[in-house]
Amino acid sequence: MGIGSISMASKDSNIKLKDRKLNQGQLEVLLKLYRYRFGTRELVADSLGKSDMSIYLRLQTLIANGYVASRYDKSHRLSGRPAAYYLLPKGLRALKQYTNRDDITDAAIKNSYKDKDGTVSDQFIDHNLDVYAIGNRLQALYPAIKQFTKRELVIYNYFPKQLPDLYLSIKLGDQTKRLFLDYIEATTPSFVIDRQLRQKIEYYQNGDWQTKGNSFPPILYVCENGSLEKRLQKLANRALYRSDTDMAVYTTTKNALGSASPKNDLIWSSVKDPDGLVTLIVL
Repeated sequence: MGIGSISMASKDSNIKLKDRKLNQGQLEVLLKLYRYRFGTRELVADSLGKSDMSIYLRLQTLIANGYVASRYDKSHRLSGRPAAYYLLPKGLRALKQYTNRDDITDAAIKNSYKDKDGTVSDQFIDHNLDVYAIGNRLQALYPAIKQFTKRELVIYNYFPKQLPDLYLSIKLGDQTKRLFLDYIEATTPSFVIDRQLRQKIEYYQNGDWQTKGNSFPPILYVCENGSLEKRLQKLANRALYRSDTDMAVYTTTKNALGSASPKNDLIWSSVKDPDGLVTLIVL
C-alpha cells in the first residue's frame, strides 16, 4: 500500500496543476491527511520530517487544485486554533489512483463529504489531531514501530467493531508485538469510558482475534491528564473484576508521552499495578 516512485516536476508552488500529475511530495501529504483524517501544517511537517514552509506550499497547491480543504474560520482565529486540513473527495480518488490502496473504498470517499459540509464537530477534529500528535511522538520514540489508523483498519473484519485509534506493531527480534491504543479526553464521561472498556472485554472474550493465531494485544490508553488516568484505572479495574478477565490494560498521560525519550520511556502503568512504570517494549 506504499507510494510508488512517480516522475514529476520537482517543486511545489501555489499554481493550478492542469494536466500535470501530482508529485511525490504532494502525494505524501495526501496520504498523511488520509490516514489521520485531519492534520495541521505542523503535524504533517513533523510526520514527514519536512520544513513548515515546504508543507505550507504543498498544501496551498493541493487546495488550489481541489484536493484538500481546511476547517478554519473567525472563531478558530480568535481562539488560536490552527487550520485543520482534510482531503476532499477528489483528493481521495487521486490517492487511490496513484497508490491503489484497498482501504480507500467508495464508502470512504462518500463519508468524506461529512468533513466538507461541517457535519463533524470541532471536538471530533481535535481528537483526530491529538491522535496524529500521539502517532508522531510514538514514531520518534520507536522508529521501527508501524502504525495503522481507523481508516486503514476498517477493511479487516477480525478487528473489534469499535476500532482503536491506533493499531501498533513493532518487531522485536523474532517476535512482533501488537498493541491497541486509544486517546481519552478529560471531558469524557465515566459511563462512556466504562462502555468502551466493556466492548473491549467482550471482544477479548468472544472476538475473532485468537483465530488469527496471535496473542491478544495489550490495550493502551493515553489520557489527557493525570486525574483522568486515575479515574480510568479505577474504571478498568472494576470492569476487569466484574468480567473475571485478565486482559492487559496500560495507561499513561499525554504529558508523560511528550516528556519521554528513547532512553527513558518508563511511562506506562498497568491498571493492576498503577504505581509501577514499564516501557512499551516489555508490555
